[in-house]
Amino acid sequence: NVVRVEGNVYNPGLITFTKGYRYPRYIELAGGYKSDTLKNKTYIKRANGNIEKVNGYFLSRGKNIYPGDTIIVPADPDPSDFDITTFISNLSTTLANIAAILLVIENTD
Repeated sequence: NVVRVEGNVYNPGLITFTKGYRYPRYIELAGGYKSDTLKNKTYIKRANGNIEKVNGYFLSRGKNIYPGDTIIVPADPDPSDFDITTFISNLSTTLANIAAILLVIENTD
């Protein structure tokens, strides 16, 4: 009695199935879409193996979800947005790691 949400959401994984919850609610429970999500390419793999595309109408109104379904949310492989905050965060983490490695090397000599 679970629904799997995979892909470009903040908290992918298994979510307990709740009768009456529709597609948008499961996306919300998975933390929501990340900024570089291809929302119109999202699809649902039903428990019986059928694949259903989630189109614009169902993005706003909600598509029925059933136990065992998997919602797949694809990321844009070529995002046009440059997020300066993420870049600086990643850069500072990398520089801190390099500094720590250099300190370890210096202390072993």
